Amino acid sequence: MCGLLAYYSNINNYSIHSFIDKLKKIYNRGQDSVGISFIFNNSIVTINEKTFDELYKKTIGLKSLNILGHTKYTTSGNKNNNINQPINSHNKFGTYSLIFNGNIPLDKYNLQDEYNTDTEMIINYLNTSSYIKKNNNWVNVLEDFIENFSKAFCIIIQTINRLYIIRDNHGVRPLTYTFHNNSNTFLFTSESSIFDKNDIIYEIYAGTIHGLNKYGKKELHNYPSAFETHCLFEYIYFLNKDSTFENTNITNYRENIGKLMAKRDKIYFESFDKDFIVCGVPNTGNDYAVSYANEIGYNYKNYIIKNNEISRTFILSNNEERNKYANIKYLFDKNIKNKNIILIDDSIVRGITLKNLIKNLKDFGVLQIHVIIASPPIVNTCNYGIDIPTKKELIFNNIDSFNLHDFFGCDTLNYLDLKLLNDALPDNYNKCTKCLTSDSLLDW
Repeated sequence: MCGLLAYYSNINNYSIHSFIDKLKKIYNRGQDSVGISFIFNNSIVTINEKTFDELYKKTIGLKSLNILGHTKYTTSGNKNNNINQPINSHNKFGTYSLIFNGNIPLDKYNLQDEYNTDTEMIINYLNTSSYIKKNNNWVNVLEDFIENFSKAFCIIIQTINRLYIIRDNHGVRPLTYTFHNNSNTFLFTSESSIFDKNDIIYEIYAGTIHGLNKYGKKELHNYPSAFETHCLFEYIYFLNKDSTFENTNITNYRENIGKLMAKRDKIYFESFDKDFIVCGVPNTGNDYAVSYANEIGYNYKNYIIKNNEISRTFILSNNEERNKYANIKYLFDKNIKNKNIILIDDSIVRGITLKNLIKNLKDFGVLQIHVIIASPPIVNTCNYGIDIPTKKELIFNNIDSFNLHDFFGCDTLNYLDLKLLNDALPDNYNKCTKCLTSDSLLDW
């Protein structure tokens, strides 16, 4: 679940600093490292750093016709992955740079003894495999790749004078683009929210390969699977609320979920005969909380504020780090004291952040805390780009559901059920729900 960004033009040199400004807008998709590569003096220049400040310092005044950008998120399949992106490499077609989002489980292809990471496997496949030896151009190699590995990947490859874009046959992760005719430029990204208001947004369809050169863009291959399996967690949590994924606007999806949950809960909370306020757990929880409050008839208050110095604790590497930062992740408005609150969060995975938050709210003087979760329980692993490597670490698998509110220290706790989830997505049949249910029809 990394962030991809690519710029290509045959006439318009683009400021590297302006490109990095856009890359910062998809930092929500990965915070382990950031990197760019670009064509300069007929060579590929690659810069990988820990912070955006370092990228800015090393690219002052530079422009390019062809730029790649990547924000790294270390997934469940890549805990030992020290490879930052973009990756510079070389095969018989010449030098290239590559960015990749997703996760290809090596054990599915009996490759776990040969490679430590899927990234290594991809580079080796493109450089030395029998497929590269028998093929005479990039397109044939990429066709072999997309037909040999089913999911999950979005890959963009930069050469000196071309750009290749491929998306797996199941369309697991988002990849969109826009085209500016007046400057003959293309912009590809994991987050359509970075596009300007008047931009026309296109999807890179599942199972397709696109190529760009000085003559423009061309679809080179189209071989989608019988059914697509878009990652449901993208809608629930990862995507920016202003993005669109497979024709579903994320803001609309989260607003619909908030309304459906409020309709379900209205009679229940009226039985308490108390005044409640609705608060969201920043940032994604607020996307659901506003519409929930409007529908149920209570006031929404932004009394819980994210500490901007703390990044997403979900993507930290271990529980010790998660506990450390979860305690200082949020700041509270003084007006939340002596209030009864309905607290909306997007999901519970390990439960560390929520447990710390509820304790801190109680210590701060909040009276009752009723927790509403805008997704079903996370009960299963994900091997395709989300950091859920084992069932054992999932809180719902460790504590009886009837006792979860006692574990967290809240008064009540309620999840979204799968029926409401299906009601919110008109094409729910092609969403992957493996992490939510062990008997999913789309269990990979």
